[in-house]
Amino acid sequence: MTARHFYYAHDFSKTLDEHYPTNAAAYELNSAENYFYDNKGRMVSVKQMTGPKDERFTESLQYDERGRVKTIARFQKYGAMGELRQRNIHQRTKYVYTDSSWTKYELAFSGDKVEKDEAGQYHPIIEKVFTPGGLINKEYLGGGKDKTLYRQYAYVYFE
Repeated sequence: MTARHFYYAHDFSKTLDEHYPTNAAAYELNSAENYFYDNKGRMVSVKQMTGPKDERFTESLQYDERGRVKTIARFQKYGAMGELRQRNIHQRTKYVYTDSSWTKYELAFSGDKVEKDEAGQYHPIIEKVFTPGGLINKEYLGGGKDKTLYRQYAYVYFE
């Protein structure tokens, strides 16, 4: 796949199912993304190609020695982080593996406009850890040595 286009319809009031024929003229292009690959066939970047130039994102993917996604870094010159509009938005997702599947990923956001949101909170670092008993979702505030656990959720598997 080298590109993907996202469409939306204005004033769409009918139920979309297998009996309703879709009419391409009713849809408008909302967003388009282009995909780029390395010589091993691995996706190495995604670029948003539509919308205001400063609000388009670029994603870069890095792989470990076994060819698994290690890091996805996303950058946007201007856009939204939650309810805040910011400049130089960075989003980084890091994956940690055991055996053949990933067991944890960490997601961090940052922007240049403010370090805290309007409620005085830092944007959290989100860590998801898969365990034999379920999913643990942790949110940390701060970073580096100042990283402190803010919230933790445990999703337990039931049979």
